Amino acid sequence: MSLRTYLEQQLRHVESEIFRIASRHEVKDVFQLDQFIQSGKIREEEGWEDFFELDELETRRKQISSLLENV
Repeated sequence: MSLRTYLEQQLRHVESEIFRIASRHEVKDVFQLDQFIQSGKIREEEGWEDFFELDELETRRKQISSLLENV
């Protein structure tokens, strides 16, 4: 398996996890999830764990995308 193929596979996995969390809370990104938690639209107990996971996944997506540009 080439490095490009591996990174593309990892990117698809990360994007599917982002979609799963975003769909659960009906948000488009971590910033909107944070807004919903801060405003009370989503209860803290229900959203904080997903907030941190989504933040990490979005960071990983950027890193993988950057690596793909250089491969």
